Amino acid sequence: MSNKISKNDNIRLKKREKKRTKIIEAAEKLFFNKGYENTKMQEIADDLKIAKGTLYIYFQSKQDLYLAILAKGLNIMNDGFNKAINKGKTGWEKLKLIGMSFLEFCNNNPGYADFLFKVESRISEEFFNKKVQSVKEYDDQNKRTQAIFMETMRLGFEDKSLRLDINPMKLGILLSLLSSAMIEHVIRATDFLKKQNIEPDEIITLLYELLGEALKPK
Repeated sequence: MSNKISKNDNIRLKKREKKRTKIIEAAEKLFFNKGYENTKMQEIADDLKIAKGTLYIYFQSKQDLYLAILAKGLNIMNDGFNKAINKGKTGWEKLKLIGMSFLEFCNNNPGYADFLFKVESRISEEFFNKKVQSVKEYDDQNKRTQAIFMETMRLGFEDKSLRLDINPMKLGILLSLLSSAMIEHVIRATDFLKKQNIEPDEIITLLYELLGEALKPK
């Protein structure tokens, strides 16, 4: 009897997750095409041909949908990081490859990149503290990113491709903030750079060359 109930519950959960995925895909399409601020929950429901009330069974708000979509994008980004670091030998080489992979991710996925760069201005602190599936998914992907980054840095200290006289936590924060900010600005300046016959990845490559010199062991 218990096995039968368990099987039925599993089928029900799979159906719910399939429906949830369809809603995410529909919302993603509308958010990316019309803009997050310009899209209403009713439009998402209309696109799916479901009642607005049904939509709220799966997602509490646009913020809920936003984080679910961003978590999906971060999963793609992290998969790219893992593939990229396999091409490097030293910890520093792997860190550079993570940076270049991030630039590629942003160029290939402008919608996800926009969601990532604007998440703090669009999602309230109150919502981040909610115990809902989208927040957990977003947090899990952030932890995955951090784990990839910290493991790569650990390797850099171990193989001495990074200076040992710098506090690892401070260096990790510096590299993360600097890389994210630079890549965000480079993407925004793509048209300007191309008018100067400069490719965006050339700027990022130069950044890592300069950082590499500064971080060489003394």
